[in-house]
Amino acid sequence: MKYFVFMIILVFISCTKSKPENDSLTTDNDHQGASDPDTLDNFNNESEFFYEIQKKLRKIFKQSSHSSVLKVSNDGYIKIFISDGYSKSYGGDFHMKFSDSFIYKDSEGDFSSARIINQIDKIKCRNLKNEKEVLTDSGEKIRSSLSIPIYIREELEWIICLDSTDNNVYSDLDILIGDYISEELPIIWNLYDLNLKTLYFSRYDGLTGVMNRRFFEMMFENCLNDERYSSRDITYVLFDLDGLKKVNDAYGHLAGDLYIKKFVEFLNNKVRNAQYFGRIGGDEFALIFIEKDYYELKKDLWKIRNEFSKIKINFEENYFYGRFSYGISLFPRDGDNKSQIMKIADMNMYKDKNRNRG
Repeated sequence: MKYFVFMIILVFISCTKSKPENDSLTTDNDHQGASDPDTLDNFNNESEFFYEIQKKLRKIFKQSSHSSVLKVSNDGYIKIFISDGYSKSYGGDFHMKFSDSFIYKDSEGDFSSARIINQIDKIKCRNLKNEKEVLTDSGEKIRSSLSIPIYIREELEWIICLDSTDNNVYSDLDILIGDYISEELPIIWNLYDLNLKTLYFSRYDGLTGVMNRRFFEMMFENCLNDERYSSRDITYVLFDLDGLKKVNDAYGHLAGDLYIKKFVEFLNNKVRNAQYFGRIGGDEFALIFIEKDYYELKKDLWKIRNEFSKIKINFEENYFYGRFSYGISLFPRDGDNKSQIMKIADMNMYKDKNRNRG
């Protein structure tokens, strides 16, 4: 017993280790793409988090031949969040009422602790793929499961299912370990969730939701150094929101915030295929494009600036119109490093601003 509990503790400790501060970032959202799965910082989403938990638990419960994590929605439905070893039909758009599941039926509605469920193939469940049993990728039926509830703030959020094609493979010891997981995993999840929110606010602007300056410049630097882009043009566009100070002075900073948000919303809707979008100053924003036609981009920016200048921005009983200036630079045409590229765009942006004043 002590050995198994020790192994479970090792699973959780390995998932809560902090990695050293590093400017590299994993951007692949595939849950199998995390570069260092033993740290919370490298889980980009809950899919990666549970994929790694599932993988580690399978190493402990070696009698489980298949596994899945079910997500429980607010309206009482369950869907396949992650699965391993099942046929392709098990997942995708699959969902059913939790009250129709074999877990609910076996627990008689009281699924508050880990359960061993045997002879699953004999339990009839309504709405389960037209009454067909869930099959493995080899066409076998699942006959037993160690099902573990995960509650967050007293609400059932996930169900971890460690499944087998054989009956009676789990014991009372497995129940004890399952209950330990059920109690401890929410703590790990809350740490991860807090870490994810902290990471988000350290990387994204609170007002607009686009990248903040530090994160944007870090990603820009990574982009310039990425071998995948070494032979491709990288376009940097710097924007300055004209008249923000006048709006703040005339109507207050809430009006200025609205002006900024309307501008970001407009760009998000109008600009396509941008690699990164960041706020690099109070009224300055930047976009990065990979292999974007320079002359087509200039034409598009001229067009959308005219469109934006015609948008009436209402604030309380007042209204105003916005406008922006911009400057473009190209890598490697205008420089071979981030500082040079940003400097040229800044110079071009001020030339554009001065032309507008004239």
